[in-house]
Amino acid sequence: MRFSIRDILLVTVIVALATGWALDRWRLARHAAELELRSRQLMVEAELSRAQALLERDVAAVNLERVELLEQAKKFYAEAGAADAAAEADK
Repeated sequence: MRFSIRDILLVTVIVALATGWALDRWRLARHAAELELRSRQLMVEAELSRAQALLERDVAAVNLERVELLEQAKKFYAEAGAADAAAEADK
């Protein structure tokens, strides 16, 4: 069986097109995977930022509650001290 130049060129063109198409698909798949990874990274970073903001908000609320409790305790001790002083003065 003999092949002509035309047959060899045709096979070469078909192989070149198939190879080019396969490389293009491989590059597109790799690019899509990189974009998917970056998207997931951004989602994780957004969740971390959101969690950090919630944590800071909760810490601020706890600190505000502590300040209020301290002010109430100071007021209570001041009133108790005044009551003790008044009781000592009455004796």
